Amino acid sequence: MRRASPEITTRAIQVINENYFVYEPNPIYSDEAKNMNEQFRNVLNNRNKIDPSERKNILSKSMSFYEENNEAEAAIEDAVDQNRLMMRESFTMAIAALVSEPNDARKYFERAKESLNEGGKTSDTMEDAYSALLVLEGLYLSEHQMFNASDRNAMINTVNSFGNLSSSRRRLSSECCKILDSQPAVATLQKPVYDPSFQV
Repeated sequence: MRRASPEITTRAIQVINENYFVYEPNPIYSDEAKNMNEQFRNVLNNRNKIDPSERKNILSKSMSFYEENNEAEAAIEDAVDQNRLMMRESFTMAIAALVSEPNDARKYFERAKESLNEGGKTSDTMEDAYSALLVLEGLYLSEHQMFNASDRNAMINTVNSFGNLSSSRRRLSSECCKILDSQPAVATLQKPVYDPSFQV
């Protein structure tokens, strides 16, 4: 099976970093948000080089932080609090996915996407982050030979379904769809292949 070109992978990571991050306007939480963003970028950039013991450690911390965020939902006061918790919960699940084996990773990616939903649909303020998260999921699945045509079509349809289509979002949607369409896909579902030594 062919792999995505280095150019597509590089562009995918750029889109992810530019649109999927914890934004924190409150100085009280800014250091924590900075640390989360740094951890995510570190895991993303080294996703195929992390040794098994460190993967377990990262996964354990991510799950603990996810539970802390769940408990904090009772203290939500406004939209800023809501967005903070949604993004942090999604972030922790995305990190968990990146350090997990493929079958578990799919479950974590689903939880990461669900965290950006409100009332059964993706929050308008989270559409860019959701699009970038789909690019991340597509990248991961492709690298582990689990990305199929159904995945690709579903992801592209989701990106195209978002309603807040400013010119900048139209450009992002187009770019995300182009990246997803360029990711190699298996013809049929295959047995997951997990190769921690694989490097881009």
